[in-house]
Amino acid sequence: MDLLRRFEEARPKDYAFLQAQDFADLNTSAFAGILEWDAFTEHCETCEDCKE
Repeated sequence: MDLLRRFEEARPKDYAFLQAQDFADLNTSAFAGILEWDAFTEHCETCEDCKE
């Protein structure tokens, strides 16, 4: 959640169009092109602790 809050603070206009279901999918196109999100999703998909 902290990561999402930082994105929202840095890019407030990018979040105006998001819907609740956009936050449920790590591979959502809503965050396409945000390097930090790409790194976060890659970590979550490969980290054994985060997969659980």
